[in-house]
Amino acid sequence: MLVYFFMSWPPSYTLRKSKRAKHLHLKISARGIEIVLPWRCPQREALHFLNAKRDWIESKLKHFPLQTPTLEAPTTLHLAAINQSWQIDYQADSGPARLRKQAESTLLIAGDYTTKERWKALLQNWLKKQALAVLPAWLTRVSQEVNLPFANVAIRAQKTRWGSCSSQKNINLNYKLLFLKPELVRHILLHELCHTVHLNHSKKFWELLNQLDPNTKHLEPKSPHHLTAVPVWLENLD
Repeated sequence: MLVYFFMSWPPSYTLRKSKRAKHLHLKISARGIEIVLPWRCPQREALHFLNAKRDWIESKLKHFPLQTPTLEAPTTLHLAAINQSWQIDYQADSGPARLRKQAESTLLIAGDYTTKERWKALLQNWLKKQALAVLPAWLTRVSQEVNLPFANVAIRAQKTRWGSCSSQKNINLNYKLLFLKPELVRHILLHELCHTVHLNHSKKFWELLNQLDPNTKHLEPKSPHHLTAVPVWLENLD
């Protein structure tokens, strides 16, 4: 179900302190508004910052779809990246929480899974294994197609990034890429591969990415539709 942000002021928001942040900045996603503060910045600055950005925030929230949060265990999973849909069945018993494939497109979570931390951990681990089976090979194929080699690839659970690339050409990919459409996954893979040449977002970086993917401006990973592809239960319980 999709709803829209209620336009009252000030809107609800969360605060996160970061030792890496040099300036105040905010993020709007399916989870709501998050204001990131530099470590030594006083919290009272957050509301001042919010008010200063009011016009921009209201213009974004007016059309921004927000998924209704739910803490209930999910009964389906749709992995758009690999065109797979899974049904999730549950069976409570006195044994340890566990997950297994029950049929061609059905997962069974059994045992003492009833706390949200347990069923979420089981599904996260399963998703990471699916990502490990798919994403490194996908990255290798794209790398060979565009002749941009990388050193190593790892599957991570980043909270704010789809991927990253180090100066040693090691690439990290977020397992949540499985929920995005294939064309967007490919675009993000190209984005990280371009960082093996330009470890920044300079003009040359964007020129290279646009050369490899002419649809770059239409595949912006931060758009509302891409953000809402990841299930809210997976985001809210971190």
